[in-house]
Amino acid sequence: MLGIKVTVTNISSFYDADSRARGREVVLEEFREQKQGNMPTMQMSPDFINDLMKNISQTFGFSAKPSQKLILKLTDEEYESLGIKFEVNDVYSLTFNEGKMEFTREHI
Repeated sequence: MLGIKVTVTNISSFYDADSRARGREVVLEEFREQKQGNMPTMQMSPDFINDLMKNISQTFGFSAKPSQKLILKLTDEEYESLGIKFEVNDVYSLTFNEGKMEFTREHI
């Protein structure tokens, strides 16, 4: 069993003219906890710019490592069969078990 926490970043509707199917596109990204705390004190030194950029990156959540993304393109029937109403910014535990994807809403 493989599991990961994901957050919903976008939900949009689509219509496929070829199959005449309507559905939803749900974009999920790997969830990363935001660390709370005070910003470290910076000192004037030759590494000032590097320290400044590091602190800005940590404060605003910029990351050198790209986040993992999963895009689900589901017909309305497939979406309803999941039994979950996705909401943007909600966090879900996604598990893969015996060929199934299971979503459980996290209370964070």
